[in-house]
Amino acid sequence: MAYEVGVLISRPFFKDCLRGRFLFESFDLYKTHAYRAGIEPVFFRLSDISFQDRTVWGVVGKGESYERRRVPLPGLIHNRVKPMFGDLDRWSRLRDLPGVTLFNEDNRLDKWVVHRMLREDPVVSEHLPETARASVSAMNELFLRHRSLYLKPSNKSLGMGIRRLERRGEKVNVILAERRKQFLLERTSLMNKLDRWTSGGSYLLQQGLRLITYNNKPVDIRVSVQRGADGEWVVSGMVAKVGPAGGVTTNVALGGKAHLLDPILKTLGKDLEKTREEISRVTIRAAEVLAKSNPGLADLGLDVGIDDLGRVWIIEVNGRDFRITFRQAKDWTAWSNTFARPMQYAAFLLGDKQTKGVRVAWLTPGTLSLTGKVSGSVETAVRETATRIGEEMQVYLFGKGMNSIENVQPIEIDDRSGKEYRNKIITHLRHIQPDVIHVENRPKAVADVRRACPQAKILLYAHSENFFQPAGVKDKELEKTLRLCDRILTNSNYLKMKLAQRFPKVESLMEVLPLGVDTKLFPARNTPEALEIRNRARKRMGIKKDEKVLLFLGRLLPQKGLHYLIKSLSTIQEKHPEVRLLIVGGSQYGKNIETPYVRLLHDISHEGLPITWVPFVPHNKVPTFYAVADLLVMPSMGEESFGLVNLEGMASGLPVVSVQTGGIPEVVDDGVTGVLIPGKKPVKEIAEVCNALLDDPERMEELGCRGRERVEKQFTWEQTVERTKELYTQLNIR
Repeated sequence: MAYEVGVLISRPFFKDCLRGRFLFESFDLYKTHAYRAGIEPVFFRLSDISFQDRTVWGVVGKGESYERRRVPLPGLIHNRVKPMFGDLDRWSRLRDLPGVTLFNEDNRLDKWVVHRMLREDPVVSEHLPETARASVSAMNELFLRHRSLYLKPSNKSLGMGIRRLERRGEKVNVILAERRKQFLLERTSLMNKLDRWTSGGSYLLQQGLRLITYNNKPVDIRVSVQRGADGEWVVSGMVAKVGPAGGVTTNVALGGKAHLLDPILKTLGKDLEKTREEISRVTIRAAEVLAKSNPGLADLGLDVGIDDLGRVWIIEVNGRDFRITFRQAKDWTAWSNTFARPMQYAAFLLGDKQTKGVRVAWLTPGTLSLTGKVSGSVETAVRETATRIGEEMQVYLFGKGMNSIENVQPIEIDDRSGKEYRNKIITHLRHIQPDVIHVENRPKAVADVRRACPQAKILLYAHSENFFQPAGVKDKELEKTLRLCDRILTNSNYLKMKLAQRFPKVESLMEVLPLGVDTKLFPARNTPEALEIRNRARKRMGIKKDEKVLLFLGRLLPQKGLHYLIKSLSTIQEKHPEVRLLIVGGSQYGKNIETPYVRLLHDISHEGLPITWVPFVPHNKVPTFYAVADLLVMPSMGEESFGLVNLEGMASGLPVVSVQTGGIPEVVDDGVTGVLIPGKKPVKEIAEVCNALLDDPERMEELGCRGRERVEKQFTWEQTVERTKELYTQLNIR
């Protein structure tokens, strides 16, 4: 028999279950709900795992009873432990074990980290008490707005270490949660004690709330929020916790009592349906926010307060809800739900892996947004390819700035640190365990990805050599990392040749996968659609009907060669006074910072030169400028691997003037779709070629038409996708 889901339980609760005592955990309820979900569970502790042969000495069902048996370690595990110091080594080995997915991987939620995540959400932030890292200055600041504060450790539960600070004139009354001892302190004395109290760890200060009371005792609500049968967050139960008179917290461990929620709310005159709906709305939203950064979350216990004005507050969020409060309140439905949801979610995960087909993860560099103004050619390629692959497969797209990308599950990771960005992705990958992983332009990430997903096929796409030359890393060392890939894809034969020369041992893994163009986004210039765009845009930009527009589109960098084009313009103008140079772009993606090179460009653009400058524009606005132009001129001095701008110009029906360097000749067919010139200070050559083309409109038309034909035959995104799927077939990805 296959045991599809493991339930990892802490030692003391495991022993209780073996003795038939089900105060915190229940083999019976887990088993009942697992059977209903169509799966078979096995229960075990960390110490029961044999990592050598990937088996576990677990407890399994046998009719109405249970027996110990050694069985294969399940690939899916519901975690109910918070590992202590002595267990950390085994815990780390389990977490990093290839092919194992833990849900509820992290049951130790740091309160300050949680608060920072939640306060970024505009909905949840309205329901958070004001909170700050504990310090004297923070305390003084908070006391200006609130009469009472809570000092609590960031990483403890059950009310341990909490103090309530109540402002009383120039003094502060301090009440200890665990002993309910209280004493008055002068402000100066409190400042000294605060430093001492917080010296042993991370503490925070939280605004005190005027909570509703029951028999003059404070009331808050424990809400269990879990992932269920469809993978979505649901509320499994709500229970009232009534604190002791004069107590600091409502924790049952410190004298609080659990009660059924509805009778308490009725007594207090609350609308049951509206109150429950509002609590559900806020807590589910909070769970969704936290799950974006921690995909393994599946089981949360939130402490929620209602103040005397009826406002709902999230006081605290805990991993691994102890659920005993539901048992103490005799809320048997909620008690049962907390066991049912994890088994339903496990069945969902198992079924999801079987029914969704190929699971694809796409890792972008994370430096630029995937949509919007701050987006580059790498992001364009990923966006166009992933959305098309996503029509047939489950695609998880990692990056930032992902607004309205169709057919993918976007996983937004906006982190300034490259290391943190990569670490968060690895956490997600461990949970998803994709069949294939695309790594875009970041070879250094491959080793971490391979460790997290040893069974996945890894496709590293090289867009340039830039990131294959990390500081302090020798080629032989990097070659070892590249051998972890299943394929190394390049956008041109030129780049493949360059990498093969440096990394000969992985040449057999290299394959060329050219980029493409969306031919619908870039209509040919002789179509009615393009002509309408051209006429409207030229009128808006003040470009005359008879002007011949040379277009440069790209970043304003020395290696792009724009200065040579500007220097050649006066010579072109002498023969063609109707010429105008249109420069579209900025020094950085999405920014127009005046660098020394940009100042140089403006210095050489003396009065009388017909130049129109347009700042950096988002990719979806670019087709307008191709439609406005008559000739695309891209005199790149760097050895570009591909040159996507040239391809887009060809798709738009423009003749192209570029250079004979890098991978550009693989895109622009010299003499057929454009003219390629030598790449060394080509001021004279640029002028000669542009003049010759402007003298011959029929040839320009012919080059443009053939460029469009070349794109349609060889360089559409649909063709890129078909080649990608052929790679999947070669690698037995099904």
